[in-house]
Amino acid sequence: MMSVSVYSMARSGHHAIMDWMRANVREETVFHNHENARLSIGDADYHVIILRDPYNWAASWWHSTQWLGAAVREKRFTEWIEVWKEHAAECLETNSKFIPVSYNEWFASREYRARVATKLNLNTEDKGINVVRSGSSWDGKQFDGRAQEMKVLHRWEHKRDDPAWRKVALDPKIQRLANRLFDLTVTSNPLTIRGFDV
Repeated sequence: MMSVSVYSMARSGHHAIMDWMRANVREETVFHNHENARLSIGDADYHVIILRDPYNWAASWWHSTQWLGAAVREKRFTEWIEVWKEHAAECLETNSKFIPVSYNEWFASREYRARVATKLNLNTEDKGINVVRSGSSWDGKQFDGRAQEMKVLHRWEHKRDDPAWRKVALDPKIQRLANRLFDLTVTSNPLTIRGFDV
């Protein structure tokens, strides 16, 4: 039996990736989902970090948590921004024991998905790529069967005037990490993210 330990942030697209992993296993596999958690190496065969770019992640997280009280929402957001930074920094470590998986590239490129599958000893048949099982905070399950049509790389456009989102977009450390990991650049007047091609 194989075991995979997955670290990710809520609204990072990790449920879609984990569903895809399950659809392409070669053997019985147990997946451990560590959502919003600090990194830790355990006894799993593979340790994975699923990372979405900060601008779409922040937009989706903020959009999905409108039901939270203002103080709790702000507190969690501030805490989890720091966890995102930790995950992102680890993805840049040359000798990391974690396998980094870019949600952006996973969504956009079958070739990238095949490389990830090979690293995790999964089939490269790309089963389940268009399944929407857990649901999107923006679209629900209306794109089930055609998930590749979702505008997941453009959620940030809906939040560019939101002060909470701008806090992320204007954070210098986040900008540096996003540039190195996703080749994204923030420009101002108006505030825009350059680098999304899908």
